[in-house]
Amino acid sequence: MPPADGKPASIHFAQPCLHNTAQSVCQSCATTLQRSAPGGFLLLHSELPRRDHFVLPLRALRLNVIVPEEIGKSLSEVTDDEIRNIDFIFCDLTHPIDDNGFRQLRRIFHVRRRDGIPVLGACWLRDDCDVEFQRSVEIKLGAKVILCKANR
Repeated sequence: MPPADGKPASIHFAQPCLHNTAQSVCQSCATTLQRSAPGGFLLLHSELPRRDHFVLPLRALRLNVIVPEEIGKSLSEVTDDEIRNIDFIFCDLTHPIDDNGFRQLRRIFHVRRRDGIPVLGACWLRDDCDVEFQRSVEIKLGAKVILCKANR
């Protein structure tokens, strides 16, 4: 539906933030989850330095990448309304997660966008992870699995 004033809606790109530590997150990053601008990526359960290898190149391309850990938010503090504005969820499960954390991921992965379409998601798992855990991620989270080579 066109806006009431008849003018076409404009697209605004978020300014990239190239901060790489939680201590130096700028104010625009701290308010990213509160903005209603649609689109972007949500990165969950990721630790440094892997987080930076994923986030910084995308932000350099002016893509919206939200990392709750950068602003001190836990998985349980990410609201459904915040998730509804996301296009894609990435989750790093190459390191352990407790049952409560997995329940929160399940909640997050089952939120639908405002238009009713499911938010797409993928999880990184180590290639030596338990097959049952891999199936659990696929079935319970509804996420695609990306296997990563384990450091042996």
